[in-house]
Amino acid sequence: MASSDEPQSLKSLFQSAEDQRRVLESTTLPATSPAYRSELDDALALYASARDQLSRLAIFSPNEGAEDISTADLPYLLLD
Repeated sequence: MASSDEPQSLKSLFQSAEDQRRVLESTTLPATSPAYRSELDDALALYASARDQLSRLAIFSPNEGAEDISTADLPYLLLD
C-alpha cells in the first residue's frame, strides 16, 4: 500500500475498497458492533476517495456512449 503522502491510483483505491467490502461480507462481527462500524467507515472512506479521484480524472464523459467506455474502466461505473 502507498504511504499516506503518496497518492494512490484509482485502481488501487478501488481494489482496496473492494477488498474491505469482501472482508465485511465474510465477517462474523455483528453489524451493530463498534468494530464492524469502524470497518464499514473505512470501506466507505475508500470508496469516497476512489469516487473523488474518478471525478478528478474525468474518465467518463457525458458525451460518450456506453460503447466508448473501456472494458478496464467498467468497474468504476459502480462508483458514480
